Amino acid sequence: MDGTLKRDSFENLGFSVLKQSEHFLKLQKGHCEIHIKRDDDRIVLEIPVIELFGNRKTSLPLMEYLLERNGQLKGPGFFGIRDNCVFYISVLFPQQAVEKVALQMQETVETLAPKIINVCNM
Repeated sequence: MDGTLKRDSFENLGFSVLKQSEHFLKLQKGHCEIHIKRDDDRIVLEIPVIELFGNRKTSLPLMEYLLERNGQLKGPGFFGIRDNCVFYISVLFPQQAVEKVALQMQETVETLAPKIINVCNM
């Protein structure tokens, strides 16, 4: 990768580009919004999964589920909590296929988000 994120390679995989700058893309596919940021020597992909507010808050069942899921090492990323939101995150090197990882992340979140929502509502 030459330092820029190329929108057409994501659009070819069915993503809609919501926002673009030289080192940032905001994409959407299905129910997922994907933020892709390029820093000096890495690319960070983040999907906000669910906001934690009201009855949905950080809880022991939620933390246990996310830790268990992260420990299984399934999928291209890991779950984390920041700013009252559960994110699915992946950190890549520039030479890795960002488009394919974004697609795998989107598919993972589409599958697991209902479970995370159920755990949050416990």
